[in-house]
Amino acid sequence: MRRRRVLNGSDRGAPRRIVGVIMAKHIDTPPQFLTPAELSARWKITPMTLRRWCKAGKLKKSHFGRGVRFDIETVERFEAEARG
Repeated sequence: MRRRRVLNGSDRGAPRRIVGVIMAKHIDTPPQFLTPAELSARWKITPMTLRRWCKAGKLKKSHFGRGVRFDIETVERFEAEARG
């Protein structure tokens, strides 16, 4: 009897995962989310100020696992409102 090897799944019909695929159309596009460090560097404020603004409801954040991210559209809308 010959054994066959199955990668990233089982032989009982479990889906196989494709690892490391990069879509060509997404390479040149900017990221859709900013980290607190990126946003604080962009606005030249401290990450603690970002946390305070989120707690006060001035800025909306998203959680990805244990990490926090800021949607780029929300950030740009916030910047436009701040300008006037």
